[in-house]
Amino acid sequence: MVLAILFTLIGGVLFSVTQSVSLFTGLYWAVTTATTVGYGDVTPKNSTGRVVAVGVMLTAIPLFASLFAVVAAYLTAQEIRKVMGLDKRAPKDAYVLIVGSGPLVSQTIQDLHDVGRSCVIVAEAKSGEFDDFDEFAHLISGSPLDESTLKRAHPERAEQILIVAESDADVLLCTVLIKHLAPHASIIAVVTSRKVAQAISDLGVEVVFSAEELLGHTLAKSLEAPHASKVISKLLGSDDYELIEELVTSTHEGKRLSEIRRESRDLILGVTNDAGVTIGVAEDPLLSSDDHLILIRSKENLKRT
Repeated sequence: MVLAILFTLIGGVLFSVTQSVSLFTGLYWAVTTATTVGYGDVTPKNSTGRVVAVGVMLTAIPLFASLFAVVAAYLTAQEIRKVMGLDKRAPKDAYVLIVGSGPLVSQTIQDLHDVGRSCVIVAEAKSGEFDDFDEFAHLISGSPLDESTLKRAHPERAEQILIVAESDADVLLCTVLIKHLAPHASIIAVVTSRKVAQAISDLGVEVVFSAEELLGHTLAKSLEAPHASKVISKLLGSDDYELIEELVTSTHEGKRLSEIRRESRDLILGVTNDAGVTIGVAEDPLLSSDDHLILIRSKENLKRT
């Protein structure tokens, strides 16, 4: 744009000088020439003027044509993005990145929205699959196995990452790609095979849920304690409680888990660190600053906090 205007101005000044016309007339001629309007009411009268005209034609006209092409392409791209729903911006604050699709993803998105969490989805979405979540979830359409698609989701900015795919092999590959892009990300991978779960754990993924194993253990425990499933459903399905992970504070550091349980208004399920998870039934560990408490807190206590 700058070059196009510059050559047009230079052409107008030179035309004014060489053709003995006013500067306004020279600029008028240069603009009509550069924009290819060419009314013909002002024309060069000598060879010098024709040389100036050729210079404007070979410089300003191609530059203005390129400028118009760039503007038209930008406006067209914006309209296409709007029609395809790609013009939504990813949340600037902390968000949960969900890689994959399926019933589990849909339920997770809804649950995250219910607790006020933003999310970004990377998936080869089917038509209308995520239409219900369009207002509060940002969709990046593309293959989760494509590194360039994952980069658009900025996994390094995600607070947590959930990986769900059609096969365990895809989950493993996604995990490898994301660990490469965001080495310090907190990742949850959903798989069905214990061997794949172990392989993903070996990559340094903090949490790996084996869907098949988790369901099997839940059913088995329900058989041992018939009412256990009701307790689990109450904890997971009720809006009165929230499952929370908190870093051990300085006031709790050096104390036994049992002591913290007696002092707390919350239901403390256990403590986790790099070594694993401790329930605190068979043992009563001392808490350190690197530990995290896993607890259930009522909405009333949450408001107080």
